[in-house]
Order: sequence, then structure tokens, then C-alpha cells
Amino acid sequence: MAEQRLSVFPSLMVLAMLKERTIAAKKGYSLLKRKSDAIKIKLQEVLSRIRDVKRAVGSGMADAAEAHNEAIWAAGDFNHTVIEHASEASFRVKAAVMNIAGVRIPRFERAEIVGNPENLLVGLSRGGEQIAACKDRYVSVLDAIVELATLQTSLVSLDSALKVTNRRVNALEFVVVPQLENTIRYVESELQEQEREDTYRVKKVKDMRAAQAEKEQEEEARILEELERNAPDDAQLGYKNLLAHDPDENIDELFS
Repeated sequence: MAEQRLSVFPSLMVLAMLKERTIAAKKGYSLLKRKSDAIKIKLQEVLSRIRDVKRAVGSGMADAAEAHNEAIWAAGDFNHTVIEHASEASFRVKAAVMNIAGVRIPRFERAEIVGNPENLLVGLSRGGEQIAACKDRYVSVLDAIVELATLQTSLVSLDSALKVTNRRVNALEFVVVPQLENTIRYVESELQEQEREDTYRVKKVKDMRAAQAEKEQEEEARILEELERNAPDDAQLGYKNLLAHDPDENIDELFS
């Protein structure tokens, strides 16, 4: 388990730091997990919308082609006339940025062109209504294509962000948090071992001091006993015990 924990010196300060990092890692895991779930939901919505828009683009292109054929039948071949009089684009796209679950995704939409000169000569003689209908159909198809481009870009960006988020979630769940928890258990076990060693050391020192004090008391008692045994008595020193009974003296006569 040595490779599954951090190499740290066991101490109370390190233990507190590891617990704070574990709390932060679990909080980050929770946030990233919710972000991953939100991206998955949005990704499913984008996929469903892409399917619908692709179908709309397919049917719209078919309708636009049919409207173009009707316009040609009504107004004749007007393609070369339109191309010759087209000086600038009548359909432009602008890009913006939108935020989906913390992921910045470009969004494309049609830009409004102010003062765009339209070719009013086409369709004046005949077939003007069919040409206008054909133009509207193609504009609708272009709008759908622009939306499809936004959806495709969103799909790629969300898929990339989902992979990165899932890697971070898995790293936190299976690597970072287990390492921190294993390290916390290691530090706690080492601190408990140190506490037991300190308790044993204190007890051992206390027992040694008690044995030394007992030995000193025994030595003092032995010295006192030796002194008492070797000390001279009163007879040897010539002292007389006044309290001892003296048969040669009569105490009653002394106080009569």
C-alpha cells in the first residue's frame, strides 16, 4: 500500500492538512460529477436536436429544389441573371459564445444585413412569386444549416469537455481520494504508535524513579541502622540516667 499513499512525515499538522485536502477533493468530485451529469443531459438534447435538424435540412433541400424547378418553369432560366447581379452576399453568419455547464461553445446565427440591395429586376416580367418562394425556401434551409453547424460544434465541444471531466472525476474517485484516505490512516496509525511509545516511556521512567526512590530509602534506612548499631551507650560515655531508680537514696526523705 506504500504506492497508494503520499510520502509524508506523520504529525498532527500534516494530518490536519490531509483532512482539509480530502474534504476539498470530495467537494471537487461532487461538483465535477454534477457538471458531468449536466453535460450528459445537454449532450443528449444536442444529439436529439441534430437528428431533427438534419431531417429538416434534408426535407428543406428537397422542397427548395422543387421550388427552384417551379420558378424556372414559371420565369425561365434566371440563374445566370441572379449570379451576374450579385455583388455581395445576401446571407451572412455571425458568431457568438454561449456557456453550457461551464463549457464555452461558439454559436452561429444569421446576421441582419442593413441596406442590402436586392435584385428587383428578376421576376418582374413573369414568375416573380415563384422566385420569391424559392428564395424563402433556400433562406429557411440556410437557417437550418447554420443551426446544424452550431449543434455540430456544440456536440464536439461538449464531447471533449465530457471526456476531460470524466477523467478528472475518475482521477479524484479512484486515485486522489483513496491516496489521501490511505495517507490519513497511515498518519493516524503512526501517531497512535507514537502515543503508545510515549505512554510506555513515561511509565518506564516513572517505574525507574520509583525503584530508585525505594532504593534510596532502603539505603538511608540501612545507614541509620548502621549508625544506631555503632553508636556508644550512656554507660560508655559516663552519663547517669536521672530517671532510673537509685536504691541508695530515699526520695521521701528528700522531700520531708
